[in-house]
Amino acid sequence: MRVAAFDSCTTCHNDNNKQTYNGKTVHTPHSGTSGYPTSGGKWIWSGLDESALKLNSEVGERWLPHYDEQLWVRVQFHAIHISRVKAVPGITGVKDGTLSCSSCHEFKNGKPDRETPRQTCDNCHNGFVDGRTGRAFVAAGRPNCTSCHVQHYYDSYRWGELLTETAQAKRLLAIDKNYIDAVRSSAQK
Repeated sequence: MRVAAFDSCTTCHNDNNKQTYNGKTVHTPHSGTSGYPTSGGKWIWSGLDESALKLNSEVGERWLPHYDEQLWVRVQFHAIHISRVKAVPGITGVKDGTLSCSSCHEFKNGKPDRETPRQTCDNCHNGFVDGRTGRAFVAAGRPNCTSCHVQHYYDSYRWGELLTETAQAKRLLAIDKNYIDAVRSSAQK
């Protein structure tokens, strides 16, 4: 089932598919690349939806009333990565092995370079080998759509060993709480 799920992303979402879904084209996403979700200095990523924010409480807790949409998306994106995700081979982390700003950005004159992340994203967001079976579901060098796009929010193995132990524990607590809340809500109907 997992092979079919991974294949289904690129089977439908490609420029050769001329069909539409709910009136929208299903073109090749991100122009066939992965990378920093900005274009022309603006964030094109729409941010986490309500369900995802519930599962990532440490991200949602960073919202402040004065944030506009662009700032809130930027804060979310960085909160997802910094101090929650372990550095993979090819990426330098901080002493505890997690990502920091300089894991993805080079700094010039004290300011982060916005182009470097476009190259570093591929270290984590390409290919996928199942840690439980050792089976490759996405070939190395090919974008792994599910490294960002989530169909099943409540999968407890989501992001697996890339999350820090603290982030994994918070995720499992959020999954349990949201699952129990959903069961209670449906029982009351």
